[in-house]
Amino acid sequence: MFLEKITPSGSNGLKNLDPDDLKAAVMETGCVQMNGFIYTDHELSELVKSVAPGVKRGVVAAETGLLMHGELYWTPYPPDILWFICITPPEVGGETLLVDGIEIATNLSKRTFDYFCKNPLIYERHMSREVWQRQFRCETVKDVKMRVAPYCNCLITEDTNESIILHLSHYAIRHTKWGGEPAFVNSLLHALDSKKNKDLVNYGLCNNVPEDCVSEVQKLVSELQSPIIWSEGDIVVIDNTRMMHGRNPFSGKREINAINGIAAF
Repeated sequence: MFLEKITPSGSNGLKNLDPDDLKAAVMETGCVQMNGFIYTDHELSELVKSVAPGVKRGVVAAETGLLMHGELYWTPYPPDILWFICITPPEVGGETLLVDGIEIATNLSKRTFDYFCKNPLIYERHMSREVWQRQFRCETVKDVKMRVAPYCNCLITEDTNESIILHLSHYAIRHTKWGGEPAFVNSLLHALDSKKNKDLVNYGLCNNVPEDCVSEVQKLVSELQSPIIWSEGDIVVIDNTRMMHGRNPFSGKREINAINGIAAF
């Protein structure tokens, strides 16, 4: 089982949790759910800093579901670790879905596995000035080009009205950060989702992936995915180099914060 659950021992909540134990659990299983902990914002911040620091953000608020994807795999620099913190659990639905990319890669047919190893996925995203300034934290298009220059798999072209088009290639099967095992981790299914514009992420694929390869991935994801049932205060830590995640549709209030972290281990 790729999901490990940790519950508190004693009354000190996160104070009793050794960050090294959390790191080891993430490296071994790919995902850890911390349930039943009572903690302050400061205690959570200190844990995040010691394991995989990043900037807190919200998640897509629309009540639609999200298809399986690795976080920010349409960008040059997907995070190592993805944190989810449950502020308000959904009233109905809204489970986060997880699938182990190692398990997907292992169960692919040789033909499909070989296709994804030989043919990179090519993403394309049109970005307005407001969006690219926020995404890249740059003031000019020249600054954006300099920002992505170190990444040979990324190209920026200028569009109209200070908009840009980002072209990026990533192989669908990559090696995990911990263990170096082949894992199917990417944004293929989300990029192909005709409803994804509802979550304000306007990107798609430039290349045509064979329909039988896509169908095989969809079938495996459906068979192998597992849900996270949220409770208030839950913390989930995901190895983004190994796991893909999605979401079931929901209704009512649902508040989950996220942090895209760079591993400190």
